[in-house]
Amino acid sequence: MEKIQTYSKNTKKQADLILKRTQLVESLSRFGTVHIIGSYPMDLMYNPDIDIVVTSKDIRTSSLKALEAILQKRICQKIEYGDFVKFKRAKRPAGYIIVLKIISKGVLWEVEIWFLSSAQKEKKFMEKVVKQLTPEKKKLILEFKHLINQSHISKHQISSTNIYDAVLNKKMTSFNTILKKYGKNN
Repeated sequence: MEKIQTYSKNTKKQADLILKRTQLVESLSRFGTVHIIGSYPMDLMYNPDIDIVVTSKDIRTSSLKALEAILQKRICQKIEYGDFVKFKRAKRPAGYIIVLKIISKGVLWEVEIWFLSSAQKEKKFMEKVVKQLTPEKKKLILEFKHLINQSHISKHQISSTNIYDAVLNKKMTSFNTILKKYGKNN
C-alpha cells in the first residue's frame, strides 16, 4: 500500500511540473476563472490526468479563444475539442471541452479543460468528498484506482467518481463489489 501512496504523490508532483512547464492555468485565466478539480486538489491522483474547469459568461467564445492560444503555444502533442452544448450527452455537462494529450517523462497525460457557466456542482462535490475522507478511506480509494488500472478498466467504465461513491457513500471495501456495481455491464 505504501507503494501506491508514493505513486500517487509522484503522479501529483508530475502534474505540478506539467502545469508549471505549460503555464496552463495562467494562460487559461485570460479566458475566465480557472478551477482545478478532481483528484489533483483532493490528493487522490493515480492516473496521469488533470481536470480543469474554466467558467465565463460566454463559454463558447472563451473555449475557442483558449483553443487558439493553446495551439499557438504548442504545449501538447494532440488536441481534441468537444461541443456538449449543441451535442448533448448523458453524464456530460452542457459545455465545451478541450482535451490535451501531453507526453511527460515517457507517460501520456490527458488534461481535460471544461468551459462551463458555473463550477458550483464540481466544487460542492469535491467539498463533500474531502469532508468524508479519512486516511483509511484515502488508502482504499487509491488501492481501488490501482486495481482498476491494473485490470485495464477505462475511466469511462468505472470513473473516479464511481470509486468515491462506492467507498464514501456505499461503504464498499471489496474490489469485486465495485466491479459488480459499476462495471461495464451496468
